[in-house]
This record gives sequence, C-alpha cells and structure tokens, in this order.
Amino acid sequence: MKLKNFKERIDSVSDLKKLEISFNMDILERLQELLDAKFEGNQSLLAKKMNVSEAVVSKWFNGVQNFTTQTLLKFQLAFGEPIAVVCTDKPSSEFRTVKMSHEVLSKTIIVSVEGGMTEEIKFKKNKVSNELHGESSGV
Repeated sequence: MKLKNFKERIDSVSDLKKLEISFNMDILERLQELLDAKFEGNQSLLAKKMNVSEAVVSKWFNGVQNFTTQTLLKFQLAFGEPIAVVCTDKPSSEFRTVKMSHEVLSKTIIVSVEGGMTEEIKFKKNKVSNELHGESSGV
C-alpha cells in the first residue's frame, strides 16, 4: 500500500519539478565528488577556501539552500574544476568531454567545435573526469 501511495505521489509531481530535483541531485553529486577529491571530504576546509561559514556549506550539501549561479562559480574557483557545463551553439576552440557518474548510470556527452553533440550511456559507476583536447584531468 505504501509503495502504491509513493508511486502515485511521484506520478503527481510536475515534469519541471522532476527535472529540477534531478538537476540539483546531479550538482550535489558533482560537488560531493570534488569535495572528496580536493578536500578529503572536509566541509570546513571548503568553507575556509570559499570564505563562508561551515553552516552555509552544510546547508548547500544537505539541500537546504539552493545554488545561485554565483555560488556555483565560487565552487568552481574553490575546486579548480568545472561544476556544470553549458551547451551552446557558439563556436569554440575547445573540444571537451565531460563524464558524470551516477548511482546507476554514467552519461558521456561529447560536444565538438562544429557544434555536433553525441551522447553515450553506460550502466556502471565511473569517476568524474574532464578531458580537454584528449588530455585527462580526472578527479
């Protein structure tokens, strides 16, 4: 009975809300992976690097407080790694592959200089890495 109620509640959530939740979970997963890799999972070290209180960092990582674009850019500066990649049709001199791991699947999106994009989905957990011009800078 509880599972039926749960499924009904999930079905009643708007597509926009589902997308928002999924997007936020992807960002949180990326942040946690970078926190583990760059600060040995220590939120207080990240707070010092970002010049904010430990309580603020805790709220971000617990999903209590939403991220602004400015906050995401501050994370990017603190980690020295991109947090999110924006797809655009503007020409770029870069060819970048971004791999993001998930609990169940891994998705690789390849965007070329010409604006073409391919997507590969694998059902296994991979580490997050960024490759630029074929040089891996894996996390």
